[in-house]
Amino acid sequence: MVRHGLVAILVALIAGFGLVFALIGGISLSPLPLFFQIDIPGTVQGWRTLHIGMLTNGMLAILLGLVLGRVA
Repeated sequence: MVRHGLVAILVALIAGFGLVFALIGGISLSPLPLFFQIDIPGTVQGWRTLHIGMLTNGMLAILLGLVLGRVA
């Protein structure tokens, strides 16, 4: 369960990049003055839901895995 929770958090971190790119309307490499204007599929609300939802699901899976190890 802990491993699955960590994978869910990794997916949430990747979705966070999608959220930022959807907010600014393209892909930007921060230290470099490069900006690629690309239409990111989906809505900002959808990316936010994916990001926050996967973070909370990952934390819940980690917590559940740790608690079930002590209960059994």
